[in-house]
Amino acid sequence: MGLGKKLKCTCLGKSKTTCSSRILFGGWYFFAIIVVATYTANLASNFIANTIPSGIQSVDELVHQTQVQYGTVIDSSAERFFNLSPINTYKTMGVHMKNNKGVMVENVRAGIDRVRNGSGSYIFVWDSLALQYAVNTNPDCDTRLIGRDFDHGGYGFGMRKGMPYEENFTLALLQMKDDYFIEKLRNKWIYDNKKCDSTETENAKVGSPTAIELKHFGGVFAILPIASGFAVVVYCVSCCLRRCRYCN
Repeated sequence: MGLGKKLKCTCLGKSKTTCSSRILFGGWYFFAIIVVATYTANLASNFIANTIPSGIQSVDELVHQTQVQYGTVIDSSAERFFNLSPINTYKTMGVHMKNNKGVMVENVRAGIDRVRNGSGSYIFVWDSLALQYAVNTNPDCDTRLIGRDFDHGGYGFGMRKGMPYEENFTLALLQMKDDYFIEKLRNKWIYDNKKCDSTETENAKVGSPTAIELKHFGGVFAILPIASGFAVVVYCVSCCLRRCRYCN
């Protein structure tokens, strides 16, 4: 009975200097070092990102800069819009495209390819639906939409006045609008088949740091239970060895 008490006091009394205690303290030490280092690195990246320009985010910013070129398709409705627009911002863009023919492209595919191959030195201005399709279906996720739509318009059919099918077409278009047919087509071709996350393209901003979430610390938190379990095993083994030694 006295030996049992002595053994119990011996095991507990030396726990601060045993190998199991060192393993437990070492696990907490590495955990604290990794957490502090990660937080410091993320904090430094936030400070650096705040000093870097966020890039062009609107049409106004695009007009008041000269480093990035922009253009549209030659002899297209978009080019006519900029040439005939009474708004100064769009009128300035039209003058820029007219005086710099090198920024214009032959077709939509050429404009999208020029953006992807231009390393951020060219911006293609075109219909938002076509650009959304090009961005969301691009598996490389190397393009994004900038700013908001600035020339809102609908779709229609051009017909000669007095044609007998004019009323039928009008009623059919109104019925398609009531049935959300256009929205269904937009979801089918742009959003349902997208290969790139919209948060990485359309809403992405140049220079914005990536936030560290709790799931990124999964491996770090695993250090604590592993070190604690290993320390318990070592402690139990050491106590068993001491017990056997006293028994002998």
